[in-house]
Amino acid sequence: MNEGVNRASGSSPVEHPGLPPENLAESFFHKLSQPIGAIYASLELGLMSDDAKQLKAAIEAGLTQLERLRWLFQIAREFFATDFCARARSISLRECIQTAVNDSRPLAEAKKISFVVSADEDLHLLADPGYLCDAIENLVNWCIRKSPHTGVIKVAALGSAATAQIEISDDSSYYPELASNIFEPFPPGVPIRPGESGNLDIALSQRIIQTFGGEVELRATPNGKNCFRIVLPRHNS
Repeated sequence: MNEGVNRASGSSPVEHPGLPPENLAESFFHKLSQPIGAIYASLELGLMSDDAKQLKAAIEAGLTQLERLRWLFQIAREFFATDFCARARSISLRECIQTAVNDSRPLAEAKKISFVVSADEDLHLLADPGYLCDAIENLVNWCIRKSPHTGVIKVAALGSAATAQIEISDDSSYYPELASNIFEPFPPGVPIRPGESGNLDIALSQRIIQTFGGEVELRATPNGKNCFRIVLPRHNS
């Protein structure tokens, strides 16, 4: 992981990022409360014991939870305190896609995965190129990790009068149950801790795209493979 609403053509994203959905904030506060509770329990255990070994174990357990808490606060700050629109300007979607694909090549080469990129029309958006590239790259990397060795990742840019669409598809099978919670930052049963970020990068991509007035979904291709579809308002200067 790199540490909304639709609008009419030519309109601007909000000057400052809006408040995130309540369920997103609730998820983060719930996750933050877990290590806080664990730290308190560790300290209580240490205070209740006269055994030096138990005291040491309590302190070490508390330090582990403190590191987890610090990590979660850093991620929460990225989600909620970043103004993704601060440097928004008219950008080339083609260039943004190419940058994201190039940054993903080392991961793809490790699995001998190739890219097919099609973006014939140079569509323009109003967005911060750095954040949008990060959002696209996160989705591309997810597809790479899901695809079998020697697979192919297809990235296509399509346009209409009012919108620009990006489709990122891979060679792995689409499962509706996976798509139902792909953008949940803390899906049930998935360990989330330093070194295991789970769906956090995908959830951040959704947050960035929505801030720029767009939407993203995971759906099936005609042959039943995974496909991320991004729709963003087109900027006609």
